[in-house]
Amino acid sequence: MGIFLREVFLKGRLFALGEAAGLSDRSALARAALRWVLSQAVGTVVVLGVARPEHLAANLEAARQPELTRDDTALLDTLRASKEFGDERARQHDFFLSGFV
Repeated sequence: MGIFLREVFLKGRLFALGEAAGLSDRSALARAALRWVLSQAVGTVVVLGVARPEHLAANLEAARQPELTRDDTALLDTLRASKEFGDERARQHDFFLSGFV
């Protein structure tokens, strides 16, 4: 049996949450989110939707080094500490957000 993970970027909502938390580097946020998902032992396949080929290339590059870096961890800590993320988490009950904290 395989487990597919999707909605890594919460249908783009992750980037709005990042902006609200003062995280303007969308590429860094995407890498951190993807690496966080890859670091979880529950999934076998990650499904990503991308708008442009360069997004796919950037995601593949992040997946080549799936370990979370200190910068990734700091970025995710900042995101998790934001009021907007807390509000979103309270509204959502999916696996990604409940496991993200």
